[in-house]
Amino acid sequence: MRLLVRSILLRNYLGCIEGSFYVEYRLSADSELEVRKASINIIADITRLTPVKLKWELVGIFNALYKDKELKKPSLMQLGKFICSLEGTEIPNFLLELYTSLADSKITIDEELKCNCAATFPKVFGIVGMKEWKIFKPMFKNLVKKKNLQVKENVMMSIHKIAQVMGTQMAVEMLDPLVRKYLSNKNRVNICLLNLHEFLKVLNEPLRKNYLEIVQGILNKSGFDWRKREVVASHIGDYIKLFNPQTVYESIFPMTCGLIQDIVMKVRKKSCAQYIEIIRHFNNESEYLKGAFSFVFKLSESVNYKERQSFLFICESFVSEPLLFQKQLLTSFLYIQKDKVMNVRVTLAKVLMTFMSSSVELAGNIYLLKLAELLKEDSAKEVREVMEKKVTQSLTDEELKEKQEELEKVQKMAAESLEQATGDEELEEETKRRETATLLKKTIKVDEIDKS
Repeated sequence: MRLLVRSILLRNYLGCIEGSFYVEYRLSADSELEVRKASINIIADITRLTPVKLKWELVGIFNALYKDKELKKPSLMQLGKFICSLEGTEIPNFLLELYTSLADSKITIDEELKCNCAATFPKVFGIVGMKEWKIFKPMFKNLVKKKNLQVKENVMMSIHKIAQVMGTQMAVEMLDPLVRKYLSNKNRVNICLLNLHEFLKVLNEPLRKNYLEIVQGILNKSGFDWRKREVVASHIGDYIKLFNPQTVYESIFPMTCGLIQDIVMKVRKKSCAQYIEIIRHFNNESEYLKGAFSFVFKLSESVNYKERQSFLFICESFVSEPLLFQKQLLTSFLYIQKDKVMNVRVTLAKVLMTFMSSSVELAGNIYLLKLAELLKEDSAKEVREVMEKKVTQSLTDEELKEKQEELEKVQKMAAESLEQATGDEELEEETKRRETATLLKKTIKVDEIDKS
């Protein structure tokens, strides 16, 4: 028997919200199983879109699906996500107990379930909060002591989010030792470095300073593993915001200078892009500010062409501070036009075009306009091509923008036509959601919903 089933599953359900969407099913014994499997995979998304007063119905549906022996594992794989979708309501104890049991090896032996549980733990814990810490504490300990490295890594990747829920005192007690342990492991250090700046926000300042020494030690030992240095370089600005100017000048500024002179281009560029944050942080500290600019001037005059390139990358970070750039760095920037190394002049051309396209003040600077004319006539073909390529690219972008606007108009007309065609068939949002819940109940053959 053929039936037109409207919005039983997420894809259909979401389609129903956005417009009229129908899917035809041949309901045999096998297809009913497929519907139930698909239902559990999308029930969290349905719940997230459902009004609070109707979420309890979906809790009952989830429970019924979980009791289906063929759907037990798929249900557990979706459990964390489903709990998160209940945000704003009182989460049933049986769901929390079921979720915490996933980290207990005596109850759950499936490693895939444990990995999935570890990946969703930070978000679930963030929604439930410290009020349920008694049941989450043993779960957390179980997850971080697992022999399965993937389980531990899934937790450590979001350790900063867990710390934000715990607060300073608990984070220092429970998380600080774990983070230090991972930072000391050369094979796992990158996992913590990615969000270390977020974790430090939760700690007190003395402990934060101690971590700066740890980070510097990691950089000193990184050797050929330049990706560690790249991660740190990309977050220099985030570290700066956590400390006073004196600490920045004594610890983070030297660290940044070392990264700017790194042998790897990606590391140099990332750290140079963050340099403007140092300048801003020293805004009211004339002595520190003088030292910061002195380093930049030394780069511009260096005999090493890579350091002269770094000077240009630092200049590029000043695009958001055009007046400061014109006052402090413009003269040295213009002088690079005479550089004998072609790669340096190519970089100069690229930075110049960034200025001209991103800043009204710099685009109107008479000296930079003159520099643009000189670079268009540079002796090196590569330099001239940069200037020409930028112009061609901007024209291409305009053409693409026009095409995109045309496409959006067509899509809008199509959507309006579809809405007009469905007409009276469109239901009110709450009615549609109720209809979906009812259809789901019928699909899994649930007669009554137990809200206990």
